[in-house]
This record gives sequence, C-alpha cells and structure tokens, in this order.
Amino acid sequence: MLLISLEFLLFNAFLTYNLVFFYIFFESVLIPMGFIVGIWGSRQRKMHAFFLFFIYTLLGSFLLLVAIIMVFSHLQSVEFFLIKTIEFTFIRQHFIW
Repeated sequence: MLLISLEFLLFNAFLTYNLVFFYIFFESVLIPMGFIVGIWGSRQRKMHAFFLFFIYTLLGSFLLLVAIIMVFSHLQSVEFFLIKTIEFTFIRQHFIW
C-alpha cells in the first residue's frame, strides 16, 4: 500500500499544471517514503536516515515554497502555462532559482 500511495502521489505531482498542487503532492510523498525508510531501513541507522531525509527535504521544500510565493506575487498566478510565457528579470530569476 505504501508503494501504491507513493506512485499515486508522484504521478499527481508531475502531471499537475499548478505549482501549488505540485508542492502539495511532492511534499505528500514524504509520508509513505518516511514509513518505507523507517520500517525497512537497515537496523541501527534507519532512524538516523529518516531524520536526515526529513530535515534535508524540509529545508529544500521551504526554499521551493518561497520561490512559489515569489512567482505568485509577481504573476498573481501559479499555472505552468502562464509562467513559461512570462519573462522574469535576471535578478528575479536568481532569487527564484
């Protein structure tokens, strides 16, 4: 069931046309992945691996959320089709990147 839910969430993350839904589904992948690492990880290191997995993903996803908020504040939309037609300034591209 964990692998099926992981597959479902990944399909939804990469088939959406909205940055907010991408973020929600991408972060939802952490739940089944955490259970998979926590249950079937190696003996002594599985809690350490789960902790590092959670911390690194949380920090990276926070930066992704900041970038989504910056895109929304500039365009008032988070649709991929609109984002790819708009030119961002060089400085804004660096902050979003």
